Amino acid sequence: MRIEEAVIEAGVVRLRPILMTSLTTMLGMLPLALGLGQGSELMRPLAISVVGGMSMSMLLTLFMVPSAYLVLQHGAAALKAWLLSGAPEREAVPEREAAPASAAVTGD
Repeated sequence: MRIEEAVIEAGVVRLRPILMTSLTTMLGMLPLALGLGQGSELMRPLAISVVGGMSMSMLLTLFMVPSAYLVLQHGAAALKAWLLSGAPEREAVPEREAAPASAAVTGD
């Protein structure tokens, strides 16, 4: 199985549990975030932070982590191929002709 296929299959398998846990936490904090109920003014900033953090972490988990894995995997494969094949040789830079040692001492 190719890496891309494995990442897609893993995303399909993990989608439901990630959505369920994230959405239940966000929906549980929704009354506090909306300011419903007595004394919710004190907890409202916390609830808004939790809802924002959970939504961002859900997006990162579902999209960014698999994408980063694919990018790093392709980069590692390219680096491995480059190291095993040998680095491309650099062109030799022509050296300057050295002045005779006697000219440097006498100042000619």
